[in-house]
Amino acid sequence: MEETRCGLPAYLELFRTQRAALLQQRGEGAGAQDHPLPVSITFALAITATAERHPAVRDFLRVCALLQPEAIPEELFRQGGKHLGAMLEVACRDALEWNRIVALACSYSLLSRQAETQTFSIHQLVQAVLLDSMTETEREELTQHVLHAFEAVFPEVESTTEYSVWKQCERLVPHALPSLHRAAAPERSLTLASLAFKVAQYLRERGQYEEAEPLYQRALHMREQGLEPDHPHIAASLRNLAVLYWREGKYAEAEPLFQRALSIVERTLGPDHAQVAGALNNLALLYSDQGRYAEAEPLYQHSLHIFEQTLNPEHPQLALAINNLAALYAFQGRYREAEPLFQRALHIWGRLWDRSIP
Repeated sequence: MEETRCGLPAYLELFRTQRAALLQQRGEGAGAQDHPLPVSITFALAITATAERHPAVRDFLRVCALLQPEAIPEELFRQGGKHLGAMLEVACRDALEWNRIVALACSYSLLSRQAETQTFSIHQLVQAVLLDSMTETEREELTQHVLHAFEAVFPEVESTTEYSVWKQCERLVPHALPSLHRAAAPERSLTLASLAFKVAQYLRERGQYEEAEPLYQRALHMREQGLEPDHPHIAASLRNLAVLYWREGKYAEAEPLFQRALSIVERTLGPDHAQVAGALNNLALLYSDQGRYAEAEPLYQHSLHIFEQTLNPEHPQLALAINNLAALYAFQGRYREAEPLFQRALHIWGRLWDRSIP
């Protein structure tokens, strides 16, 4: 910028459109003697030097080039290393070898390690040089490996999930989400569908509905393309996308999805399975929220009957089903019918609470 007087906006546009060529240029200004090589060659030499000392370092850095530059979680490699290529798989299994790889990358200032948070950071120019050194085919192939690693380490999330699991999701999602958005995976990629579903679950429970919805839809579409029509993963995608719509007040969109999920579990598990009861309960809750009490009541009753036949008498899901039916009666002013059900649900929760106290 000093030499050409092009200004920052023009330089940024050049970087956006002609990054590789720009980083190969060497200025002739005042600092040229101190830095005789272009940026790309300087970093490329450092990357080559580390790779000569340990070939897995290049693979490690290339994976980091596909992620956000800050707070790269170490567990992506230690827990998902078997999906990141043969050399990294071997290195990630051995703590001593793994630390050797990290030390080599850090020794050339290509990477920095934050030991207290067990994360890495990488300069964006290093990422640019690494990305430009790969062919499009290599980038796409490595992206698929990274997505498999994320799928392996990203936890399943529910509203009752433990805090430690939430924290792991919080560390992974800033990197997993951009990887999902840029992945050009086949429509039948069940690994990508699973990761999209798990990330959507996390985002939904965090109240990030707009971000969760397209991921749920993508997971459902891929599962419909790659699985049998009555596969339980399709039912799970239908049910959880319906829950998202329900929370957003999109009742018309939620209802057919709940109904499809109910039909699948009834056909595959039989009419008296606990999952059928859960599906009935979901649909009843949707109707109840809309004031469609006459339609909700038989569903609640049928759901409760199945739970009573299949669950332990003090199961929390049974208590919830009892409470839901009681609430329906209370909404309609049918207090005499509601009261014994509320008392029964309270009794179950009380006993569960007593047992949870040390």
